[in-house]
Amino acid sequence: MPEPLSRGALGLLVFLAGPLLSPGCARAPGAAMDPGAARALVEAKAPAVREKDRFSFLALGDMGTGGKGQLELRDGMARVLAEKPVDFGLLLGDLFYQDGLEAPSDPAFDRLFKNVYTEAAFPFPFFPVLGNHDYHGNAAAVLTLGRRDSRWRMPARRYVVKVPLAGTEAVFVALDTTPLDNPSRVTPDLDVRPPLEGVADALAAARGAAWRFAFGHHLLRSSGVHAKSEPMLREAAPVLAAGWVDVYFCGHDHIIEALDPIAGVAQIISGGGGGSDRPYPIRNVLPESRFRKGGAGFVRCDVDVTQLTCTFHGEDGSLLYTHVVKAREKALSGGA
Repeated sequence: MPEPLSRGALGLLVFLAGPLLSPGCARAPGAAMDPGAARALVEAKAPAVREKDRFSFLALGDMGTGGKGQLELRDGMARVLAEKPVDFGLLLGDLFYQDGLEAPSDPAFDRLFKNVYTEAAFPFPFFPVLGNHDYHGNAAAVLTLGRRDSRWRMPARRYVVKVPLAGTEAVFVALDTTPLDNPSRVTPDLDVRPPLEGVADALAAARGAAWRFAFGHHLLRSSGVHAKSEPMLREAAPVLAAGWVDVYFCGHDHIIEALDPIAGVAQIISGGGGGSDRPYPIRNVLPESRFRKGGAGFVRCDVDVTQLTCTFHGEDGSLLYTHVVKAREKALSGGA
C-alpha cells in the first residue's frame, strides 16, 4: 500500500489547485507547467457595480474572533450598509482567530464568516488576504473557500481585482504580507512563491487605470501597538511607491487610522473588525496621522474618477471621521 500523503504534501496540492478551483479566475498561462518561473498575478472575478461612474466598498480586518465584539461590530456595519450599500468588501487578514483553519472543510469558516456576515445582510463579494493568524493553521485551505460561499473571491495568495469605473477602471492588488513581516510562520513546503512575485508587473500593467490600490494585512507604520514593520518598509513600500499606489489598505493593529504617505505610500488601517474582543490602544501618534481610534471600527469607501472618500465608523456604526484622497494627476492624464 502506498504511503499516505503528508500534511505538507496535501497542503501543497491544495495551494496549487486553489486558483484553478476558485470561481472566475485562471492561473497565468504556463505557470503550472513551470513552478520555478515567475508567475503573473491571477485576476479575481470582478464585482458587479451598481453605478458606472462610481463604486463603494467596505474595508475590514482582524475580525474572525467569533466573540461578542465581532457580532456587535457586524450589527453596526449592517446598519450603515442598509442605508449606504457597497459593491464589495476587502478582508484585510486575520480572518480566523486564533489559529486559522485546519482544512478546507473546517466548520470555523461557517462560524466565523458565513453565519456572521450572512448573504441577506452582506449580499456582495469579499476579497480576502491572509494574515499572520491565518498562517497558524492551513493557509492554503483559505484559498478554497469560494467552493463553500460564492461571495469569497480569493483565487490566490496574491491577485488582482479590476473594478470598472466610468470607462476606465480601478485596480486593486492583493498582497500576501506574512512571508515578509513574519517569515517564521511560513512553511517552506507549503508556501512556495516569493511574497512580492508579480506585484510590480501588475501595477505597471495598470498604468492607464484611474486608481491603483493595494491591500494586505501588515502595516508599514501606524500609531498603534505594532508601530511599524521594517520588512514591509524595506521591501514592500518601494514596490508600492514605484507602482503609483494611491492607498494601501491594511490591518494588523486593531485600530482604525488614516495616514498620509509614509515611504511614498498613503495608508488606511482598518483592523478593528473584532470589535471589543481584541482591542488595541493608540500608542504614539505619527505626524502623518490624520485620524486614529483604538479598538473597534470599520471603514467604508466611495470612489469616482476624481476622489476616494472613506468614512471611519465606530462599533455601533456611528460616523467618526471622513477622509478624502484626491486622484493624482497621473490618473487623470493617463501618465506614469
